[in-house]
Parts: sequence; C-alpha cells; structure tokens
Amino acid sequence: MSDELSGLQIQNPKSKIQNARIALVHDYLNEHGGAENVVEEFIALFPAAPLYTSLFEPRVMSAAFSQHEVRTSFMQRLPKRKAIAKGYLPLYPLAFRQFDLSGFDIILSSASSFAKWVRKGQAMHFCYCHTPTRFVWMQDEYLSREGSGGLKQRLLRPLLNRLRDLDYHAAQRVDYFIANSQLTAERIRRFYKRDSIVINPPIRLAEFESVELRKPALISEGGYFLCLSRLLPYKRIDLAVAASNQIGVPLVVIGDGPERAALEREAGPTVKMLGRLPRAEVLRYIAGCTAFIFPGVDDFGITPIEVMAAGRPVIAYSQGGALETVVEGETGTFFHEQTAFALAAAMQPFDPDTFDPAICRAHAAQFDVDHFAARLLDFMASKYDSRH
Repeated sequence: MSDELSGLQIQNPKSKIQNARIALVHDYLNEHGGAENVVEEFIALFPAAPLYTSLFEPRVMSAAFSQHEVRTSFMQRLPKRKAIAKGYLPLYPLAFRQFDLSGFDIILSSASSFAKWVRKGQAMHFCYCHTPTRFVWMQDEYLSREGSGGLKQRLLRPLLNRLRDLDYHAAQRVDYFIANSQLTAERIRRFYKRDSIVINPPIRLAEFESVELRKPALISEGGYFLCLSRLLPYKRIDLAVAASNQIGVPLVVIGDGPERAALEREAGPTVKMLGRLPRAEVLRYIAGCTAFIFPGVDDFGITPIEVMAAGRPVIAYSQGGALETVVEGETGTFFHEQTAFALAAAMQPFDPDTFDPAICRAHAAQFDVDHFAARLLDFMASKYDSRH
C-alpha cells in the first residue's frame, strides 16, 4: 500500500472515523487464500484494530498475522487437524457469539461463513462478504462436492437448515454489506434480501512491476500452462490435468490441498505437481507461463488478475467471477463447457502472440490495492459520519 493511503488517509480528513474504535473479524486463520489476502489489507489499514477469529494457525499464515493482535475463541484450544475441524461445524456460531464487540465503534468483518455472527451492540458493522455461507445456501453443491452419501446427507441437512435460518438472521444484523463481486452481490440479494456495494479484492501491482512485459513463450518453444490454486474439488484442477493428458502439453500445478493425491495419480508425463512454493518461486512460474488456466467457478478469483499483472493471459471457464475480470480477446479467452474436452479445445490452438502483455497489466492495474483501500475507507467513512 502506498504511503498516501497508509495511516488511514481518506478524502475527508475531518471524518470522525479517524478516532473510531475498530475491531476486525475473520472466519478462521488456518489456511491462506484470497480472503486472507483481503484481511492482510484490513490489518494494513487499521494496524491498531484487534483481529477476532475462531482459530489461528500461525505456521500456515503470513507474518502479517503473527505480528498483529489476534484474539481467538475457545476453538483455539481444540485439535485443529482439518479432518477433525469439519466435525466442529455446530461450534463455529457459538465461537463468534462469544465475542462481545459492543465496546467498539466499528466492526469490519471478512466473512464467507460465521464472522458476521459477532455481538455488535451499537457498533456499526461492515461485512466484506466473499460469499454467502456456501454449505447452508448451496447445500446440494456442497454435499456432492464433499462426497457425502445418502445417510450422511440425511443426517447433515437438518443441521444445515438450522444454520441457514440462523445465518439469515445474523445477516440482518449487519449494517452494510460489501460484496467482493457482482456475483456475490446478487447472492447477498437473493439469500439475505440485502443490498450491497461491490468493491473487488485487491492485488499489489508493485509486486509484478519487476516482471518484464514480453510475449509469453509458445508451448513449442518451452512454454507451459499454469494452475495456481488451493487443491479443492470446486477449483476443478482435475479438468486442467485431464486436458493436459489428452493433448500432451506441459502443465505446471502449484498448490496443495485435499485433492493433491488424486491429482498426482491422474497426472500424465506432461504434468508437474509442485505443491506449495515460496512466493518468489510462484512469481517466477507466473512470469514464465504461456497462459494461466482457471477452470473452476469462483465468487471472484484474484489469481487471474495477478497473472494479468505479470502480462500473461488467462484461459477461464465462462462462469462466476471470471466474467468480471477476464476480457475476451484482450486479457484471455473462455471455454464454455466445464469439461476436460472443452478446456483442451481451448488450450491446443492457444496463441499467446494474440495478447499484448501491456494491455493485460493495464487491465490488472484497476484492481491495485490503492484503489481498493480508497474505496473501502471512503465508503466506511461516509456511512460512519452520517450516523455521527
């Protein structure tokens, strides 16, 4: 973040938000993804604000969290293995209801599930919503993705239905929703019956300015396709692996998660599964790729924008947040059926020479952290000042 925006600088320097007592809230800090990148920016904007969360695993999070004041719930004392954590589902609402934040003036939560359940009293609650709680509002998709059988589904549905009702009521206590995308805004309207403002998640454009703006290498000249993702079922990295196997083109997969073992079994000789890598190595692979493959349906999806910031095009499935970030023919292209065959048909003839790296980076620039910070601060300040 630039010096102009650090230290809580807003367009109206007399705003009352300058002296507000602020609390930050996030669902859980046991894996690092796009939502956690947003929380890092919250920390940068409000360095004195404590961060409340259900549980915190410092070893898997960036140093920004370890250096900040993080306050955890009783769940921090429970075993935190992910295989067990799903069994804690009924406990998460209780964990956040234990947080009485009525002593603060402003609450800024980052939520895809339970963070919005905190007790707010008279505080003004802004909820940055990554998605309405998927497993209660999109149950069929969630249960099928988790491979839940008939008996397990019958046992889970009454719990999920109860959590859905509670989630709806928790959403009514939020003062202002901020959606990460138009898709999320539509879901907030449909599920919670609430309006929202859209402020897209940020990238740090400066991180990519050292990447030379040159044409990507052709596949025939040593290039490769790239997937960079948590290896979760809905990310559909399996489609990229299958497409690479079909047409025999190089594919590099960076990331870890529960799908890794299955993907490694399916990977053919042209697929490299590299696991989680240091950020410097990730940037090197982004800079060297021919194109980035984005085969899942995400609520927004920040990684394609980071790839564009490096001047690289994207091949994306034409659903979800990709429709808001990828410009057909300018920063990438779409495939229209979520199948390995359709993806392979987009990868095989792909010509990176038709895309201008400078245009890709210029498009990504509108998502830079400075724009994000300015919009977020001014929105919060305008609403807070109108009440005070």
